[in-house]
Amino acid sequence: MTQPIDCLSPLNCRVIVVDRTLLQLLAITAGGTISLLRVSVAADKRVAASITEALLEQYGLNTIQLAMFPSKRANDYCVVHELITTTRPLPSFLKFCELDQLAQKDIDDEQREDIRSIINGSNVMLGRFSRLGWINELLNELGYDDDRNSWPSIRHVNQGIDFCLMSLSETNSCVKWFKAVGPPNTQEYALTISLSRQFPESLPKLLLEIPRWNGWVTENVHGEPLERLDSISSWKSAFIRLSQMQVMLSRSSTWLASVDVDRWNSIRLMECLEPFFKEAERAMEHQTSTLVRPLSSAELHSLKDGICAAISTMDDGLPHTLNHGDIGHGNILVSSEGPVFIDWAGSYVAHPFISVEHLMADFKRCNPHNAHTCGMLRQTYAHQWADYASAEVIRQSVLVAPAVAAYLHAVIAWSSSALFPDSTRAWPLIRSQLRRTRLELESAREVMA
Repeated sequence: MTQPIDCLSPLNCRVIVVDRTLLQLLAITAGGTISLLRVSVAADKRVAASITEALLEQYGLNTIQLAMFPSKRANDYCVVHELITTTRPLPSFLKFCELDQLAQKDIDDEQREDIRSIINGSNVMLGRFSRLGWINELLNELGYDDDRNSWPSIRHVNQGIDFCLMSLSETNSCVKWFKAVGPPNTQEYALTISLSRQFPESLPKLLLEIPRWNGWVTENVHGEPLERLDSISSWKSAFIRLSQMQVMLSRSSTWLASVDVDRWNSIRLMECLEPFFKEAERAMEHQTSTLVRPLSSAELHSLKDGICAAISTMDDGLPHTLNHGDIGHGNILVSSEGPVFIDWAGSYVAHPFISVEHLMADFKRCNPHNAHTCGMLRQTYAHQWADYASAEVIRQSVLVAPAVAAYLHAVIAWSSSALFPDSTRAWPLIRSQLRRTRLELESAREVMA
């Protein structure tokens, strides 16, 4: 069994760099010994991006990542890269060698066989992007030939089983992005393609679809992440464009019914109350931090009743629509033509005022000095729904939406934690979001009193 990852410690990566033509790998030769390249990756950094950047800077090696698998030691990984080109002559201590020349201390028998299967093309367990030469197929579809000297500059940002994210930059500053997805985010492919066609002004320009990989290529968005901007007009534009997209999607009941995303209607939120609060009580009982006290059973019971009433209030009159699953954190880019939304993984169908509260939370995080404008931004968003419900229904929905959004954030984390070996890792988030829910309910009661 592998050890759990320590989320605070760097990952120690032993790097196998394979040449597709020679079917050999690069290793360090010194004093008659052969050892692997090693790269340390900070815990908060993407492994593929960090290793490719380190190999380019230290050794002049342009690579892409094919696979990553752990060892029996915590935070220790073996990573396989394919060599694309070199930017300078290889250092004298770097030599090509055979896989069997590597010492047992560098790779164990299981890893050795995994690497061998990648080199000979027989691996089927590590996903479609663990094959040598797959990058040739992508670039051929984009119109490039097999002459690697004519290829764009490749920056591999992220990699996983059946997952890939990379940028392709040409000398004329033209940049394209390739993304492909696998479980549990397979639905992001069809969703992104559909939204790109319906809202070409609100998503990156779609250049190529690759259905067999659940992949697509888009044009780079020239703009700044919204979270870096303190311009109220830019944030207001994002709230308006989001609402306009959601209003149009809410009118397409057939499309909403067919799209493969999770659904959080009021019935499901109500059904989750009992099992979720049982888990929340366990989470509070096992709290070890003394910075804030855990909520008592009585407080949780009162909170459950308050959430029940808030859900009932919000569900009166407004149609459900698509909600972006990660609306903040750099997933809105502001271009000269307005806001553009990326990364639709984790999207779901729910009350429209849920996603606006998640965007509002990002606004408060990035612009605490502009907190006084939150009311205006909420009203800007809510105004787009004026044709669907009375002013009083919208007013009450706006008041309770922050509490329901915080509760749903906790419920989604709880629901997702069932898929992982250690479901208790969701407990800190559950505790913090329930405290946030309680505060938001108290604020709503004060205004409505």
